[in-house]
Amino acid sequence: MNLPPALPLRVFLYLSGLLQVVADKGTGVLPVAGGLCLALIVLAAYQGRVGEDEGQPLVMAGVESLLVGFLCYFAGPGAILMLPLALTALISIEKGQQAAIIFAWVNCVCWLAPTIMDRHLAHLNPLSLVYRVVTLCAAPFLISALPRARGRAEVAEDPNKSQAVALQKAQEAARTHGEARLAQEQELNHERRKLEALMQIAHRMAVLRNPDELLSTIVYCAKEQLQVNIAVVLLRKGQNLMVEWKEGITEGAAAKLNSPIGQGLLGRLVTTGESFIYSQADGVEPIRPYWPLNGMEQLIPILRGQTTGYQPHSDDLKNFLVVPLQTPLDNSPLGLILVGNKLVGDRFSSHDQGYLQILATDAAISIRNLFFLAERERSHEEMIRALAQAIEAKDPYTSGHVTRVCNYSVRLAQAMGLPASFVKDMNTAAMLHDVGKISTPDSILMKQGALTDEEFEIMKQHVVHSARIIRDIRSVSPEIQKMVLGHHERWDGKGYPQGLKGEQIPMGARIMAVADAYDAMTSHRPYRQGLEREEAMRRLEKGAGTQFNSEVVSYFMALMQFTPQENSPLLRLVHEARQKVGANLRGTPAGSPVAAASESASPSAPASGPARRGPERLELGIDGQ
Repeated sequence: MNLPPALPLRVFLYLSGLLQVVADKGTGVLPVAGGLCLALIVLAAYQGRVGEDEGQPLVMAGVESLLVGFLCYFAGPGAILMLPLALTALISIEKGQQAAIIFAWVNCVCWLAPTIMDRHLAHLNPLSLVYRVVTLCAAPFLISALPRARGRAEVAEDPNKSQAVALQKAQEAARTHGEARLAQEQELNHERRKLEALMQIAHRMAVLRNPDELLSTIVYCAKEQLQVNIAVVLLRKGQNLMVEWKEGITEGAAAKLNSPIGQGLLGRLVTTGESFIYSQADGVEPIRPYWPLNGMEQLIPILRGQTTGYQPHSDDLKNFLVVPLQTPLDNSPLGLILVGNKLVGDRFSSHDQGYLQILATDAAISIRNLFFLAERERSHEEMIRALAQAIEAKDPYTSGHVTRVCNYSVRLAQAMGLPASFVKDMNTAAMLHDVGKISTPDSILMKQGALTDEEFEIMKQHVVHSARIIRDIRSVSPEIQKMVLGHHERWDGKGYPQGLKGEQIPMGARIMAVADAYDAMTSHRPYRQGLEREEAMRRLEKGAGTQFNSEVVSYFMALMQFTPQENSPLLRLVHEARQKVGANLRGTPAGSPVAAASESASPSAPASGPARRGPERLELGIDGQ
């Protein structure tokens, strides 16, 4: 219980008044006067316990003055002035001037009225009456004037004190203003850093060409910038919304986020393009319009808690924010970004939503660009394949040659551990390596016997024609042109058309020379049967160091699981290559353009051809956009 500091003084004054009444009137009035005194003490204690609301001090002062007035009544007209005067001063100090004035006036009336009613007029002295009233009413003004007089005296004694006080107040105001300004600057700096981070993220996403790298960048940036445990990217796949990349959530939990388009929470949001903020403190009402959730309810604790045997999981969505992946030109979103379980706080703000929407727009633009790039590359590949098939259509006996050379070349480049960009160019060059044969006369191209020297010279020009045809294709790089132009060069410099020797021959041309020769030897022709695999490998072994590069031949033998003769100089190179081939092939990422290009290539037999390259995962299936 909180008691006022002046309670002991009040009790003393009340008891003093009681003793005077008993001394003047005898013990006969003790029960009534004692009851009044006890009521005053209880009133004082009550004020200290409940505190004082606005307006209550005036009421309490009036009640106290009534009780004190009755106590004075029992003392008679000669009741002492000290008790009400002391209480008036005390109330003025505690509760203010207005409450003290009310106490003084009510006390005067309570003292004077009973005196007049009891006709004790003989004992009533007008001067004492005026003195009593004036003294009680003037006491509050005197008490309230003391601090002002003291303040003026202090200022008069120390003229510099007011200036010091003013200076101190000014310093405090300046410090408060400085702290507020510093906090504002910190907030602005924080926002500036976040915007700079967004610009860097947008630039980084714009230059990425690998879909996995792009999606992982989107998820990582969303998770780091918004300080969450869970971040997920979902993309349209036909009539379904599927998780494409995630962090902080298990495979089983992520599968529960997959949803048919237009159904459930996420399925409807990807249709409407709306954002959604949820916290478990909101209950089930925000989610109820989207029911049923198609499995997502198993990730929301407040919904899972309604089922028997509920156990909290680490990937429960206690709070989450969903925004659409949509560019300004899209009619409907490509997908959604979902972030959940904030590290600080339990609810996403509108500021978080705005930041994630900016990130989602940049991400959608990058995904769109990657999709268009994949479409362009697909069209480019189809054009190249059409050129290659046009050549094969002229000679049905060479059907499948381009595809097989492409498979062998790509697989061999992978086995040698060459970069993915090189392998991609290798794939293109292998498909185009014989495109110049379209200008070779049919009488030479499809001749069933051996070519004469003049005919062979004409046949050799197909390499130059190939390079000239692909030179005008802007998507074909100079490196690819060099591979095509040099695939008939020999390691000893006796090849054509330029007579390049040794290291002058591009690596892609060296690889293609081995792949082209192997397929030519093992393929059937109208005028001869194809060689057996063992014999073809022996001839490659014999040509190593003269017609072919020994390193390339050794890797091809390791890939084809062929062992050279004991006294062959290639034996050591093949053993070394075998130690590297497995690791190099395992290092080719699954689903990458490189892996897709050689997925059907076999070390022992040619297959149907390279698969389509490009980010197949981004076939979004959105019409009319």
